[in-house]
Amino acid sequence: MQSGNRPVPLSFAPWKHLGRKDELMAEKTVEEFGTESLVGLLQELFEFPDDMLTPTTTLDELGLDSLALMEMGVVIEERTGVEMGTLVDGMSRSEPLDQVARTIARVLAR
Repeated sequence: MQSGNRPVPLSFAPWKHLGRKDELMAEKTVEEFGTESLVGLLQELFEFPDDMLTPTTTLDELGLDSLALMEMGVVIEERTGVEMGTLVDGMSRSEPLDQVARTIARVLAR
C-alpha cells in the first residue's frame, strides 16, 4: 500500500488492512478520518465484531476504559505524528463513534 516513502493517507482506513502498524498517515483532514477509520482501528486493537460497531455506539457501550482510550490515542499518534494526549483526556465515553471520529479528525486537521 505504500509507494516509496510516501505515507498512506487516512482515507485508506480501516487500518486493520494495512500491512504495517507503524505506517505514517499524511494529509490529515476532517474528511479523511471518519467513522470507518475509527471502526477499523477499534477492530484492530480490541477485535470487536462488525455488528457491534455502529456510528451511534458509544465508547461506554463498548466497555472501553481510560486505559483503552489512551492506547487508541497512542496508536493514532504513532501513525500520524499528531499528539492526541489532550484529546484522549477530554474524550467522553458517552460520545457515539461518529462524534469521536469527528473530534479526532478536527485534531488531525490542525
